[in-house]
Amino acid sequence: MLKIVVCDSGWGGELVADFLSEELGMVEIVRVIDWAHAPYHTKDRATIERLVEAALIRYLDQVDLIVLGGYGTSLALDYLCQKYPKQHFVSMDYSLPYILHTRNYPQQIGVLAGKQTLASELFARLRASLPQSTFITAEHPTWEKLIDDGELENEQIQADLAPYFQLTGGPSPTSLRRLAQQKRSLPLAQTLKPQQADHRSASTLAAAPDPSLEPQSVDALLILDTHFWEIKSELERLFGWRVRVLDFRRKLLHDVCAALGLRGVDGGRGCH
Repeated sequence: MLKIVVCDSGWGGELVADFLSEELGMVEIVRVIDWAHAPYHTKDRATIERLVEAALIRYLDQVDLIVLGGYGTSLALDYLCQKYPKQHFVSMDYSLPYILHTRNYPQQIGVLAGKQTLASELFARLRASLPQSTFITAEHPTWEKLIDDGELENEQIQADLAPYFQLTGGPSPTSLRRLAQQKRSLPLAQTLKPQQADHRSASTLAAAPDPSLEPQSVDALLILDTHFWEIKSELERLFGWRVRVLDFRRKLLHDVCAALGLRGVDGGRGCH
């Protein structure tokens, strides 16, 4: 039987392992969740590389495939590939065709991700692939732990996103009271500062919104944190049917199938 190891630092890795187990019943899935050093998204790249290697040491060059089951964990990919060239690895990625198949060409794209992911080569590549799109980015330093502990409530999701994005799900009385109490003084969602665009790329990052301005509308919302798979249905409710809320489980499945030589979800062997 083929063996896949899924490595991550928390509940996001468990979700990836659950998904692959459901889709690939003929494959043995081994979970390597480094709870002792969680979360990875607060650590620098060199530390992540060291921790991921230590967590995987008994499996390197011993299994058919290692899946780096988080966008933060995936920062160790280049290091591992160079040091263990005989081992096959798959990391988290996005699917550009999936993003482009929104109801409208995505002029404004919302992104939910950790600080490490937003500063990574993956996100830089995504921006370069969509030079005419504006990215409204929000990283949430507390959501991962709250999801791990089962304590992230729908009202908090709405209250944290409302200053930044137009939500059509309708505010609940609880959310309105919470927003009034917070007065937006310490919003948990933090957006990146604008970066200067040059002639090579027209893509920009939206500035942190002025509390006096209206929240931004988006054509698509990208989930670049596997933890947030848990709240996708709530995000879809809040953003409404006109906004596609996208995670990239299909992309992950295609990449895993291609690495193992299995037929993917559409019958093909290639990655999409």
